[in-house]
Amino acid sequence: MVYHDVESGKTIRAISDLFNHFWFEKATGELWFSRTTMTLTLRQQQILTLIATELTTAQIANTLGLSVPTIETHRRNLFRKAGVRSVAGLVKEAMRQGLIE
Repeated sequence: MVYHDVESGKTIRAISDLFNHFWFEKATGELWFSRTTMTLTLRQQQILTLIATELTTAQIANTLGLSVPTIETHRRNLFRKAGVRSVAGLVKEAMRQGLIE
């Protein structure tokens, strides 16, 4: 069941629905919230792969023939889609979802 909070403008899932999206990683003993699988454009997939190979934003821009601000926008969108705040988090989440090896 989904509720819409008029004050905040946010959509809230019923707590019983949320518990269905948790999973337990036995190897580390961590409880994770299962995000939906990221859907990436071809360009986002290219940039994600280059990020995972440890290229800088400037190197990625040079490699793809794009501007640095364009790459920064793609990076921000990737972080948002993955629900992370760092490159390490992005790579970890992409690996968990099988988007990169």
